[in-house]
Parts: sequence; structure tokens; C-alpha cells
Amino acid sequence: MDAEQVLHQYDVAAQNLRTTDLALSFFHDAKEFYVLNKEELEEQMRTWRKLSKEGRLKMAAYNNRTQTAKGRTWYFLVVQAYYPNGNMMECNVDPFGLFVLNEMVSGFLYAFTREANRNMVYEYVMKDVPQPEPET
Repeated sequence: MDAEQVLHQYDVAAQNLRTTDLALSFFHDAKEFYVLNKEELEEQMRTWRKLSKEGRLKMAAYNNRTQTAKGRTWYFLVVQAYYPNGNMMECNVDPFGLFVLNEMVSGFLYAFTREANRNMVYEYVMKDVPQPEPET
């Protein structure tokens, strides 16, 4: 999928956001954007929390950023998967981050419409979980 296709999909997804939609992400396997409303996000948070406690998922605080794309401000975090031995799983650079937000991150980027929501998700998922070391 090239930059033009991702940008077009982003435009459509951003224009179709409803007031009940809390986050936007790019589904790597399906190669398309999707949104999460409150119920979907709460379910995802429970899964992320379980995986973070098992050491299989991390969100690095240094990846919590704010970026504006085409007049819309996004507050994002990055979900990264880990093997049981503690090594991060290999993952492609997130197309949403790269082509829309100009951020090169390895993992799965979730962009929130409100900073408070992003922060609440991060704090819930990573509570009492050690921070990953910055990549070199």
C-alpha cells in the first residue's frame, strides 16, 4: 500500500468520524482504517491490560505524542507486541504514523480525538508495568 492510498483512506475515515468515535487506527492485515467507540475501546483496553501484565505488550511513554494532520489534532500511543523472552516482535512501520502523521514507529498506532482519553488508556494498560527501554 502506498502513501497516496493511505492518505486517501485517512481522508475518508477522518471525514466519517462520529462524535462517539474515540480512536482511529490502521488495521495492518486488512490494510484499512478503523475506529473504536467507547465499548470497543473498553474491550480492547481489557485485552491490552491482560497482555501487558503478561509482558506480551508494551506502550512506551516516549511514544505518546501529539500530531496534527490535515487540520485535525491527534493524541496517539503505540502498542508494541513482545515475545515471552522479552524481545519485541518484529513489526512493519505503521502506515498511519508514517504517511499521515509523519512519525516512524514500529508497532500499532492508535490516535485519539482527546488527549485525556489517550492518557487514560495508557495509564490503565501500563499501570505497574515496567517501561520498555528506548530503541537505539
